[in-house]
Amino acid sequence: MNKQTILRIAKYVSICLLTLFIAAIMLGGGLFLYYVSKAPALSESKLVATTSSKIYDNKDELIADLGSERRVNAQANEIPTELVNAIVSIEDHRFFNHRGVDTIRILGATLRNLRGGGDFRGLQP
Repeated sequence: MNKQTILRIAKYVSICLLTLFIAAIMLGGGLFLYYVSKAPALSESKLVATTSSKIYDNKDELIADLGSERRVNAQANEIPTELVNAIVSIEDHRFFNHRGVDTIRILGATLRNLRGGGDFRGLQP
């Protein structure tokens, strides 16, 4: 095989790999759009966690609180601002700027994973 034949084969293999990559991206995007279109609408009532079962007597007095977890749902305005700030400062201090998807940390973790030689750590600070 001469050099021109090898270059021609490399060119066709490269084109095939690029085509497969683009097709995979389009297929993944289409699948994502399909699932997004079929997802149910979110509402505040659907996001409320279940509480424990409470049993009352005929005088509306609580006689039993059943369940392994004793939960009481709180409204957003009942949560102290200091608690919100404390949790956000520990978890993600830029949360109020990106509202859930921090592209800076995702790109940083991707670069760290690529440079680390297979030490995949996720989105650690």
